[in-house]
Amino acid sequence: MDRKLVIETLSMVLLIGSIFVISAGTTSGNAPLWWVGFVAFVVGALLPVWTRFMNHQADKPHDMGMEYDERAS
Repeated sequence: MDRKLVIETLSMVLLIGSIFVISAGTTSGNAPLWWVGFVAFVVGALLPVWTRFMNHQADKPHDMGMEYDERAS
């Protein structure tokens, strides 16, 4: 898998998981659990921004367009 795809998938998991952790920390009154969820939310929100500044020189270029699509005849 591409590094960018892995990082953005991790970001989505962190963002979705943080909702439940923040909710559990709020309803139980557990402040450290709330902070763990908040940190997961912030990290999940910053990871896609970080991927924009990654070095993409090693990425394999993808051919795009109708002439490269094997579904089109």
